[in-house]
Amino acid sequence: MAILLPYGMEYNFDINRALYAELLLPLGGAERYARTQPDDRAGEAIAVIYELRQELHKMTKMKLNLKDAGVTETQLPEIAKKSLNDGSLIYNPREADEAAILNLLQQAW
Repeated sequence: MAILLPYGMEYNFDINRALYAELLLPLGGAERYARTQPDDRAGEAIAVIYELRQELHKMTKMKLNLKDAGVTETQLPEIAKKSLNDGSLIYNPREADEAAILNLLQQAW
């Protein structure tokens, strides 16, 4: 989840922009929220997610990408195909087809 989260947020950015902007305050703190222009808060919230992942990596050696987690590049198409049958996909706010999922996986690889 931690590997894919920011990529999924970027994929859903246009639909969830207002929600992501609201996340900046609890994730980034009052000072960061206040100094960030309202139109930039959603992107800044995603930036905080990337930063938190880096911190977790430093503390726990958590993998930051699919490649380091042991996924081979040749596995990505099969993972994308199987993801289409994952029931949680119906909760994603933006429609996702196999090509979109493969693109997201390639970014996370």
